[in-house]
Amino acid sequence: MPTKRTKHLWTWMSRYIRLRDAYNSGFCLCPTCNHVAPPKDMEAGHCFPKGSYKYRSLEFNEMNVHAQCGGCNNWRMRQPEYQERFERHIRERWGDKKIDDMLALALSGKDGKRSDYKINAQKEYYKQRTYELLEEKGIERWWRTKKNGEDYDD
Repeated sequence: MPTKRTKHLWTWMSRYIRLRDAYNSGFCLCPTCNHVAPPKDMEAGHCFPKGSYKYRSLEFNEMNVHAQCGGCNNWRMRQPEYQERFERHIRERWGDKKIDDMLALALSGKDGKRSDYKINAQKEYYKQRTYELLEEKGIERWWRTKKNGEDYDD
């Protein structure tokens, strides 16, 4: 679960990831069980678990996060065969070298902490990219807005 400092960043990154992974048909394919659903019905799942201390730094790494169905994200990923399918998917998508480099950096502990400035900058980046992808893919916004039309960040 994101901390108070990163909650809004995670909200926008999750929306972005699900839209990024949506095909032009407007649907996503879960990389672990092949379930097909629109982005609003998917979750943003981590291949290498963010709850694990050694992979904590991968929480906001786009190569580690992909659209995933709720069943896989919440319980199937505890089973080795589903973890292996997900890792195979990200290696096919990004390449072995990039994934190995990502893991090496995470395990080295040299990836640094996030400043409030960086968290806010990343949130704004994902918010902008989310709206660009909505338009590019012709997908309707599914989250609620305030009466004045502004987005809720949760």
